[in-house]
Amino acid sequence: MSKLITGMAAKEWFDRGLYLAQKADLKKAIQCFINAVKIDPNHSMAWNYLGLYIGKIYGDYEKTINYCTKAVTIDPNNKVGWYNLGLACNMLKRYNKAIVCFNKAIKIDENNQNYWFNMGISHDKLKDPQKAINCYEKAVEIFPKFKQAWLNLGNSYVSIESYRKAIKSFEKIVRLDPMGSEAWFVMGLAFLNLKKYKKAIECLDKAVKTDPNYKEAWTKLGDIYEIIGKEYRVLECREIEVEIDPEDSIAMFKLASAYAKIEAYQKSIKYLEKVTEIDPKNSKAWYYMGYLYGKSNLANISKGIECLEQALKLDPNDEAATSTLRLFKLLKANFKKSEELDENQA
Repeated sequence: MSKLITGMAAKEWFDRGLYLAQKADLKKAIQCFINAVKIDPNHSMAWNYLGLYIGKIYGDYEKTINYCTKAVTIDPNNKVGWYNLGLACNMLKRYNKAIVCFNKAIKIDENNQNYWFNMGISHDKLKDPQKAINCYEKAVEIFPKFKQAWLNLGNSYVSIESYRKAIKSFEKIVRLDPMGSEAWFVMGLAFLNLKKYKKAIECLDKAVKTDPNYKEAWTKLGDIYEIIGKEYRVLECREIEVEIDPEDSIAMFKLASAYAKIEAYQKSIKYLEKVTEIDPKNSKAWYYMGYLYGKSNLANISKGIECLEQALKLDPNDEAATSTLRLFKLLKANFKKSEELDENQA
């Protein structure tokens, strides 16, 4: 007679666990799988799902490995057990071990796109893009609408500077999902690397239209407009970057530089002041603020000298700040002499 827990056999507990898992009641599902393996310690799939959901809920991937190892020891043909074991190894950064597990799953079922996809991730993490490409290509061959696999495939091509192939992968994604901002973004980067600026701008424009808060896309748009000399478009992009993240000192610094390029020095100084509030140790911000104070108006040269001295406190080896400070002190002395001469003549 089979063992029971509260009147239910192992299969009943297992089936109930699957039902609860489908309802996203994972804690109760785990208890069901525990009951199943208590009754039947050789229930391979119960060990598998126990490991899977303990990892998902509690992040305890060591336990996932222990339980899924039991599953595949009981049944070496448990492809899902090998797969979940591989996923847990990936989570614990044991990528070589993960590859072994995914290969075991693939030998049992070579037509599962997820097995190939996650093995591709393992190869990516091991900095082996060509092997990753082989896996992602197999994943999209099995399931041509696998958007994340196309994205990873494209990114892997980018990593080996095969930009045209990367673009073809990204084009697949945007045909599947025209509102996918990430695909437009990475395709824009690929065109940028090919110096096809018009196409890069078209892609990045679509990225920010689908996600107006996509800060990295605005940053790259600004960079491209800077390359092609469209200063007011640069300014527009930099302003949006700062609007999205007002605490980003790098974006603020770029905005200040954009204003300086159109000779809006007071606005540039205003944003450089904000940079030094966010990041008081930013020597470059102190330098450029000091330079602009002196450049914009000789009456402000004393303020410029103060900023340059602060820049040199932070970076004593800044040759540009040293030479500019020397010049400004000389200009200040000459300006003072000129004022004294004017007073005497009066």
